[in-house]
Parts: sequence; C-alpha cells; structure tokens
Amino acid sequence: MWNRTGRRSLVVVSAVLVAASAVVALLTSGAATAGVWTTTVDLDERQVLVPLDQVISQIERECDTSSRVTVRVTTRAGRFATTIECGVVRTLGTAAITRELVRAAASHDRTAMKADRMLALSQRLVPDVIYDRDGLIWSLATGPGHTCERAQDPAEIRRSISTVADLTHDTPEHWTLVEAVTIAVVCPRRLPALYRNVSRVGEPAAAATARGLVQQALRSL
Repeated sequence: MWNRTGRRSLVVVSAVLVAASAVVALLTSGAATAGVWTTTVDLDERQVLVPLDQVISQIERECDTSSRVTVRVTTRAGRFATTIECGVVRTLGTAAITRELVRAAASHDRTAMKADRMLALSQRLVPDVIYDRDGLIWSLATGPGHTCERAQDPAEIRRSISTVADLTHDTPEHWTLVEAVTIAVVCPRRLPALYRNVSRVGEPAAAATARGLVQQALRSL
C-alpha cells in the first residue's frame, strides 16, 4: 500500500493488494509426462489480485516437488501464461521466477508500456512515492482495478481522503495526484470523474490543482 507520509516509500502494487488469504486463489494441478512432473497454477485475477510476492512463494514451493511449473493467469483484459523451469529456480533462486512472471505479464495488454508511462508520470507529480516496476507490471496486467472504480464513488473518495489524513497527514491534493497517476495511464476517461468527485466531497482546490499539474505533466511525456 502507499505510505503517504512524505517519506519515500515502496509501492508494490497500484490500489488493491489483498491479505495473505488471497493465496486461496492459487489453484494447482499436476501431471507427469516422460518422468517430468509439471504443475499448473491457475490464477483468476479478475476479482482479487494475488500479489507478485505471494505467487513467487507458491511457485517456489511447487518447485520442491516439480520439474516445471506452468502459470496460467486470467485477467479482466484476457489471459496470459508462462512455464518456469524448476531446475533454473534451484540454481538461480526466486529471481528466476520473478523474471519469468514479469516477462509474461509485461507483454500482456501493453502492460510494460503502461508501467513505464506511469513511472515517468509519478516521478513528475509525486516523486516521494516509489513504485517497484516488477510489482507494478504484475498489478497493471490484471486490468483497471480499484483505483479506476473509486474515481466514480464520492463516498469512498471522502473516506479515503479522511483516512490517509488521519493516519499519515497526507493532503487532499497529494492524495488526488497519487490517484490521478494511475488513472491517467490505466483509465484516462475516469480523470474527469476523479476531479469532479474530489471537488464534490469538499476539496475543489485540490481537484483544480491536481488537474492542472496532471495536464502539464502529460504534455511533457
């Protein structure tokens, strides 16, 4: 999650990281062919995002008893899949899993391009918020996500602004900019709704300032 304190923080995914219980979304099956045991991990990311680190841990465990692991991911934008050789994992460690999962996610629905654009926009608008590129690619590959939905919900916007203000003393302007970074790249048609609803919940100055800064940043990309 974002830590909006002004201290530099690591943001692993865009809006909706779930608790460890999300691992129940990992469904595994196995098959042996010519002495090679292959395990298949099926992920349905349309409703609940399983964070990248949890998927990596699951694959590492499967590699204890498998020769290779095939990961099949269903997202709101379609499907992608990859196969991970467990011999490579045993030699190189979890970095091999990360590299292969991110490679597969990056080519799905132009995700790598979206991630790089979002990183560039974030650097201009909210440089205190740091995104991990691998985790960002994984989360963006799943589709629009909660941030895009929240832009159209004034009640949730009000709650979120109030919560981060109480916990981290984040300002409405900074909150709006962080939201706008994701929305501008993933679901740009929702930007007007974000500004309108931030203004509607009593923060018109934050909405106006964020709108101007985002427009200026997008023109410079």
